[in-house]
Amino acid sequence: DGADSSAAAATRAPAEGGAIAIFPRRFAHHYARPARSPGWKERRVVSVAAGEDHSIAITADGAFWVWGNGQEGQLGHGVEPGFFFRPRQVAALAGRRAVAAAAGSSHSLFVTADGLVWSCGCGDEGQLGHGDKEMQSRPTMIRDFQASASVAPARAAAEAAAAAEAAAAGRQRLMQDRIARLHALFAARERGGGGDGGEGDSGTT
Repeated sequence: DGADSSAAAATRAPAEGGAIAIFPRRFAHHYARPARSPGWKERRVVSVAAGEDHSIAITADGAFWVWGNGQEGQLGHGVEPGFFFRPRQVAALAGRRAVAAAAGSSHSLFVTADGLVWSCGCGDEGQLGHGDKEMQSRPTMIRDFQASASVAPARAAAEAAAAAEAAAAGRQRLMQDRIARLHALFAARERGGGGDGGEGDSGTT
């Protein structure tokens, strides 16, 4: 049982009710059905990712949770010896809403609702996306995606400003049209009133 509970490589998937079902790869013949992972009764899991020896879960409240091997910094809590068998929230991303996550052999990728991508863990092959081979022990933003993440808000702001300007111009044209019509109406009444009076006078003499 102890060996089964510490199996590093496993496939994990959300089960009914937001729980996590675990399919240990090395000891699959010991399980007739998925075993429920303890400690998730109060949280609803919406997505999971499994690496070689670490896992990531996203809960319905938009938080990232990690467990497993942290020796390469892939859990995002700094370089930590040994394995962690209980999920812990990624504190560095606690203020951002989780959208997606992926787990490699010894690195992790996190996507947040603001369109940014974060990575941590081993970077020996450049897999972290920071332009080097350095290890990152905590989630670090991939700057190449920062500009694209800001495009949508900037574009939305520009479109809103253009729409506001067009609306203001439209209101100004409408007001000018109304003023012009009023001037024309008053002028017509003045002309009409003078002509009617003249015709009336000439008719009575």
